[in-house]
Amino acid sequence: MINNSKKTLEQLLEDTCKSYGEEAFSAYQVYSAIVDRPKKNGKRRHYTLTYSQVKQQMARAKYLVRIGIDEKTRSALYQNREI
Repeated sequence: MINNSKKTLEQLLEDTCKSYGEEAFSAYQVYSAIVDRPKKNGKRRHYTLTYSQVKQQMARAKYLVRIGIDEKTRSALYQNREI
């Protein structure tokens, strides 16, 4: 069966975060991965998604745990919550 449903930005954010596995990652890494994800025709996607929206959604996400702050970039580091 072909699934033609479009992913919402929340689903895309969750899928991108889960793709990191047990590694620590920042909101900027997730934002870059979402924006660079190609469409079916190979072109780059242009979302009306801002970096601050990604940070806010990651801070509220129940599937993520904030593990600290990267001193170099002064950004929060997250990790997937073990279920």
